[in-house]
Amino acid sequence: KWLDTSNVTTMSSTFFYARYVPSIDVSTWQTPKLANMNGTFSDMNNIQELDLSSFDFSLVTYSSSSFRNNPKLKTIYVGNQAVKTFVENILGAGAGSTTGVSVIIK
Repeated sequence: KWLDTSNVTTMSSTFFYARYVPSIDVSTWQTPKLANMNGTFSDMNNIQELDLSSFDFSLVTYSSSSFRNNPKLKTIYVGNQAVKTFVENILGAGAGSTTGVSVIIK
């Protein structure tokens, strides 16, 4: 099933506190207009990897706590170096129990 996310500007808290969700497939989401992703993937206690390789974060201005408190999260896949740097900066800016995450260009 395909979800059209091409006009979405806010994903704030979309998956916040989805504690029992072991995985999500957002690998095909197109986000060229995304501006707010505060807490989008925050407090997902069982998530182990995220494939954000199709995400465009170039317009994002609000991103605090986007990956906060995900103790099992080990890998985030991204589409390019700019997104890798962006995600690494979010992780380094206070991700709570989210530590030791590899950000890999896919």
